[in-house]
Amino acid sequence: MVQEIIAVNRMVIITKILDHPIVFWEGLAGLADILQILLKKSNCYNLFQSITEEQRNQK
Repeated sequence: MVQEIIAVNRMVIITKILDHPIVFWEGLAGLADILQILLKKSNCYNLFQSITEEQRNQK
C-alpha cells in the first residue's frame, strides 16, 4: 500500500514539473523515460553535457 502511495505522489510531482499530464507506471522503463525527460528539461542535463564535451576535447 505504501509503495502505491509513493508511486502516485511521484506521478503528481512529475506531472507538475513537466507542466503537462503524463500517464505512466509501466515499471522501470516508464520511470527511466521520465527521468530522461526531466534531465533534458533541467540545467543538470546541460551541465552534464558540457562536462562530457570538455572531457572529449581534452583527449
